[in-house]
Amino acid sequence: MTWNPAAERIFGHTSDEMVGKPLAVIIPEPFHAAHDEGIRRITSGGDGHVIGNTAELSAIHKDGQEFPIELALATSW
Repeated sequence: MTWNPAAERIFGHTSDEMVGKPLAVIIPEPFHAAHDEGIRRITSGGDGHVIGNTAELSAIHKDGQEFPIELALATSW
């Protein structure tokens, strides 16, 4: 994962805090299970229907505030 200055401003986490950490850091807890299942599906060769598309969902700022985002996901493999 990369973490650019815009992500630092939006989410409140520095690059040093986020690179190497799971994306779940910015995902609200009620969505962790669905996120984990999606990661398992994609890494096991299953359908990656969200990859390459934009998804509207909620995120968590470093201060704990939940807010709406549009997220585009890509793979490097």
